[in-house]
Amino acid sequence: MSMSSDDLASENTLVPTLCVSTIDVSLANASRKTIESIKLMKNDESLRDVQKTICAGGVHREEFSPPLTLDPNDRISVSVNCSWPVRPALWGKRIVDIPININQDDTECKRDDAITSYRKKTRNVEVLVTGNHSFPSTTTSIIQTCSRFRLLIIGNSGVGKSSLLHKVFGVEGVRASDTNRGIADIDQEFVSPTNERFVVHDSLGFESGDEGNMKVVKDFVARRKAMPELKDQLHAIWLCLETPYAGGRLLDGGVEEFLKRRQEILGQIPLVVVLTKVDQLDIQLELDPPANEDVGQYKSRYLDKYCIGPLHKAAGSDVTHVAVSVQDGYSESLTELVKAMGKNMAESHVDEAPRLVASIAQRVSIKQKIELSIAVGKKRYWRMHLKCAVLHIQTMEEYLQVIRKDVVTAWNFNDPRQCLMDDNIIGALLRPDEPVDTSKAPPNMTSFASFASLLGSALEALKCLSGSGEVILSLAGVAADITISTARIVRETYREAKGDVRILMAYVVDLICIMQAIFLLTSGGRVAVTTKTVDLAVQAYEEPRKIVHRIVKAFDGKLGRDRVLDEIEELIWLHSIADHEIEGFRRKIGEVLATCSS
Repeated sequence: MSMSSDDLASENTLVPTLCVSTIDVSLANASRKTIESIKLMKNDESLRDVQKTICAGGVHREEFSPPLTLDPNDRISVSVNCSWPVRPALWGKRIVDIPININQDDTECKRDDAITSYRKKTRNVEVLVTGNHSFPSTTTSIIQTCSRFRLLIIGNSGVGKSSLLHKVFGVEGVRASDTNRGIADIDQEFVSPTNERFVVHDSLGFESGDEGNMKVVKDFVARRKAMPELKDQLHAIWLCLETPYAGGRLLDGGVEEFLKRRQEILGQIPLVVVLTKVDQLDIQLELDPPANEDVGQYKSRYLDKYCIGPLHKAAGSDVTHVAVSVQDGYSESLTELVKAMGKNMAESHVDEAPRLVASIAQRVSIKQKIELSIAVGKKRYWRMHLKCAVLHIQTMEEYLQVIRKDVVTAWNFNDPRQCLMDDNIIGALLRPDEPVDTSKAPPNMTSFASFASLLGSALEALKCLSGSGEVILSLAGVAADITISTARIVRETYREAKGDVRILMAYVVDLICIMQAIFLLTSGGRVAVTTKTVDLAVQAYEEPRKIVHRIVKAFDGKLGRDRVLDEIEELIWLHSIADHEIEGFRRKIGEVLATCSS
């Protein structure tokens, strides 16, 4: 459905969020009243009840850290309970409630654009609301609710937990305690500086007849369940069991007992049974293939008999299980693991924040990163942008920065130098194209295979970038040759664009495409981002970018919001690398880098 001119006229302003830092309530010097109490409300929600006596000339300040965020239609209500003598010569007092409402659209109470404060005075009581206007990122509010995805990983020494955590989350050094069977260490939080959105607790497995570790895990889970803050609760559990081969036994008595009691012990906390080292089974089948039966069919039947069957018998048919390996050629098994975990969390958690942060924390699935980027974008800023007919230049700059912050946060690269938040990146992405004859039909791209091919060819062509012999990914502190002024680029693009819609479309697709290139160059974020990495990704995207921008320029920017959102999403998926392609591209990139260093 098209957006009418009336719609555009009524929605032609994008007002940033007001981040309130302080609210001051004061009483005039000449007043005979005394303030007895103050009640602060946001819309109809109570914020604070303050029991405070304020005499004439006095002031009371309420501070908010983190700031209290107000959207354009939100209002602050201050109810002041006052008393004063009935008559000077007589004892007694009269109580009166003085309500004061402050709305951002009420220009009469707006004091100063620079100071960003709102003042209103009624019957000698004055309220002053002070803060800053900004576009807070959507991911900031998610992370404030749940700063890290919290995982408990259970499994005996040697089952492959450390390697698994390294591959999926890009962390190293997690070790189960070799003494006292992990009892002393389950409460220890392991947080890696290379992935600040992930925290793990480690426990050894369960042995037959030993209730000790079962009790430790049960008590730990109960303590975490009782914690009031979502960020401190346990969000998921992996039970790691080594895939048996040669007809070995998967479950011993202790593990079987835990699975039978999982509802009692875990409640609604999602559990995934991870069958590790499945590559060992494949090696066995390669050395001793089955007679008169397809290897794939035999493997499926074997896993059903020796793994899935025993799991279902002990835990029920609804238990989630994934067979994985950290060896080359098995990356899809890891993406299946994070997919299964995400599905479990979606079914178990009322609050979506832990699931979203789990997607931020993982470093194996491009598909999940793209899904997260789209979900976060559509929550707020993509839709808000499309409500506006025109954005001022300065607003556009701020707006694109917050969109970039949301996307960069979702991809969660190891970026210690904050290369991806360098303002010049916006300039590099938004530089105007040469005039294109939009009367010509846009290129017909049926899959991102063409982008993937272009990207691979670009990496091959750019292998001489590291002419001095250094391997590209190990370079640090080398300034990328991206020096275009953000403000100038936005102005030029803004003047040439027929509408802000196309700027949004091109910018979002460009940004997510470049995130994919960086994902490949940094092994999903396990290798630190450098300015040279970003430079290489931007240059590799040069040819695909021309195709994207031709499609965007041919798009009718006057279509309705839903159609524009659909087009953005379609363009993103059209230009996406499938998870099963990741390993092949990394292998090719490795060959390019090896050539560079030789």
